[in-house]
Amino acid sequence: MLFATTRSDSLKNVSVTVRIPTTLRPLSGGASSVTVAGANLREVLKALDAAHPGFAAKLLDQDGNLHKFVNVFVADDDVRYLKGLDTPVLGGQTVSIVPAVAGGQVVSIVPAVAGGQQISNVPVAGGR
Repeated sequence: MLFATTRSDSLKNVSVTVRIPTTLRPLSGGASSVTVAGANLREVLKALDAAHPGFAAKLLDQDGNLHKFVNVFVADDDVRYLKGLDTPVLGGQTVSIVPAVAGGQVVSIVPAVAGGQQISNVPVAGGR
């Protein structure tokens, strides 16, 4: 079971907005944000997955922990530095899901020249 019951189940669930990244919007029917209820992040993600199936598989590993390549913020604070999935949420707060970004273009550094003298190094996308 990906979502274990916690002590906070007895706390009042509050309504929060969850910001959905572009890559996960097909799961939310294209919505950039959805509103769900929960007393902590675990309950919010459980409600999100109940309303829009597939989020748990994308956000959590088989042990029910956040995937390492997914960053989640509650009110702009990274939950990895708070209480993780047990981070409390307050009514009206925003939960942001931010997938990690890796890779990219090859960038070469080429000298910038003015008046025959090198003045700086400039990154150039695509390599050279």
